[in-house]
Amino acid sequence: MKWANLTSRLINSITRTDFEPVAILEHPQSVTPETVKSIVRALGFKRFERKALASLAAVLLVRPEHGKHVPASVLERQLKSDRFPGLWQKLALLLLHTDQRSAVAQWLNAQWIEQSEKDGTLSLLEHVSAWFPETLNRNQLLAIAESKNSAPYAALYQRQSFFEQVNPAAKADGEFERLLRPGFKLLIIHNIVDGLGDEIIRTGAIAQAFLDAHPDNEVVLFTDRLFLYEHPRVHVHSIRDNQQFNEELEKQWNGIINFFEPYLPENSYNLEIQARLRERLVSLTPSIYVQARKDVNHYVFESIKIENTEYAQQWNLQKRLLPLNYDTTMRFISHLGLPLRTGEEIAKAGNIYACNPNSQVQQTWQDIKDTFESRHKQKGRPIAIINAFGGQTALKGFQRSQYGQLAKILSQLIEQGYDLVLVAIRESWGSREEIDAILTALPEKHRVHAISAPASEADNAQQKMRRIISFVALADHIVTVEGWMMHLAYSMGKKYDLLMAPRSQKAEWQPHGRSANQGNALKITQEQQCSNFALPLKDGSTPPLLHYPAKDLFNAAIGIWRMTADRYLAQRLLYWMGSADPDIRKGVIAAVGSIDTAFFQTELLKALQDCNREVRASAASSLLSADRDLRNELGEDWKNVLEAYRLLGEFRFQELRPLAHAAYRPLRACLNNDEFEVNRDAKIMLEAMNMSKLEAHKKPPP
Repeated sequence: MKWANLTSRLINSITRTDFEPVAILEHPQSVTPETVKSIVRALGFKRFERKALASLAAVLLVRPEHGKHVPASVLERQLKSDRFPGLWQKLALLLLHTDQRSAVAQWLNAQWIEQSEKDGTLSLLEHVSAWFPETLNRNQLLAIAESKNSAPYAALYQRQSFFEQVNPAAKADGEFERLLRPGFKLLIIHNIVDGLGDEIIRTGAIAQAFLDAHPDNEVVLFTDRLFLYEHPRVHVHSIRDNQQFNEELEKQWNGIINFFEPYLPENSYNLEIQARLRERLVSLTPSIYVQARKDVNHYVFESIKIENTEYAQQWNLQKRLLPLNYDTTMRFISHLGLPLRTGEEIAKAGNIYACNPNSQVQQTWQDIKDTFESRHKQKGRPIAIINAFGGQTALKGFQRSQYGQLAKILSQLIEQGYDLVLVAIRESWGSREEIDAILTALPEKHRVHAISAPASEADNAQQKMRRIISFVALADHIVTVEGWMMHLAYSMGKKYDLLMAPRSQKAEWQPHGRSANQGNALKITQEQQCSNFALPLKDGSTPPLLHYPAKDLFNAAIGIWRMTADRYLAQRLLYWMGSADPDIRKGVIAAVGSIDTAFFQTELLKALQDCNREVRASAASSLLSADRDLRNELGEDWKNVLEAYRLLGEFRFQELRPLAHAAYRPLRACLNNDEFEVNRDAKIMLEAMNMSKLEAHKKPPP
């Protein structure tokens, strides 16, 4: 009788409107503790489990304060069940951002070793490492890394070690101490067109290590970024100055490092100097000669010749061993026995980017201090540099619709005692006008503590960047979006907070040796979480841009909803196809395709016209798996057309050749606002497959 009553109560609860996941997302405030408790009870019945899981994910997104009503036993039950593989990890991620964090973290620590091989566990562990490293056990991570012999787990162990101020780097045996004697003269040629952060990761780090090795060492550097370096023992020249290059090349060098991409010559600043270098190397034999390339952001060393012995393969530097873009450079420095600066350590030689800020910059900095003191009458407040704008794309930073959210973050910093200097990076986005809009969004009482960085109108682009770099060196704290300023702050040993915007890169791109005071410190509030994920009641609304970790939460919820086969929920999720973030669109289109490919065929076909290759690939994969005849929509060769979309989503351009003209439309789609590398390689493939002259509106010949 008791069992029947409980089942009856559950049925009554589940048939209520406010138990529906869509209703929860549309009316978050209607969710009560009793609703959550009913959902938790329903999880124990297979008959109700799918709907209960969908509703629970919705609750944890929009009402995280109710997480305290979800016991850790829910995770235990899902872990032991094989109905929904990978679901417990997604639930755990959502619960970590609720009031249940402590209990969930404790439960997870009992699971990591045993469950580390399960699909989804690594991504959950990476999330915990990024946002809650204080909950992890370093020895436990080491045990996993050693037992699984897995590079990702080794990377997590090393990151935790640096976080706990334990350096895991192997010590060199001093084999090259004789070669790296005092007075070592090094020529570095940075001849790859890449990002500013890329140059800091490799060229800057290696130059710093050589200078730190001995106070008599000197570096001559050819680069396109003359503004980046400022050190008495670093002599910088333009990579485009052939005459200066020829003069320097005639000198005797102890070492030469050549950053050049031979397989993609159009990605070089100056091809002429490469030919000149090859000629000179016939008669010039430096003790150390290094040939390094970018290799799809893996930063490998093709050749390391030390007194005519090749070490690149011996040291395993022709590839990354860890999924980290800092990996190869850090290992190269360590193998040579050079000082490897990590965390908040101060470079022995002084920082190469701003060792001696000029008197004009120093005066400007003093003027900034005086301005703040005259405004609020408080002396000695520390100053933080704020960079809220992305470098490569606008989505790597804040948009105008998010300035209210940014203002709350800046207010927190001001209340912690900081004065803020906001820097403008470029005119297309992140201009001084945008900074004025951010300052206006601040509460009036806080505006006296924030200003736009002063700039001279006479400065050219290089001088403006030089000024910003000097400000970073002089500041007490840095708050920046993921990108070049993050790498710069790390290289200077600065404490920094990281703002993870929609298109921010995760751990693979972030400084590997960072300390507990460097990294993902700024999290979202429960209030922001609710406003981020609530579904609008009216059509025509634009979805908010999700910063991390909110984006991870959304992806976890999407993963749960995919398993619940709720067609109505999937329809409402199409609202997120209006997001400017392609990662969100990709996740949504994968979810609706997984829930019901036939029902959502129109939306999936429409997604083949998306401006992002990964969104198109997600739609193509769903359509291929359904195997529904689409010759009326895509032509007789429709399967190969979809296969081409799928391959392009994985950046597998060379595998398009057997697909012949079926690859035409997918390749043409890559020319529509896709990433630079995708656009470039699509043009190369269209030319190679003799399709570059075909007009976009015409069908390719049979």
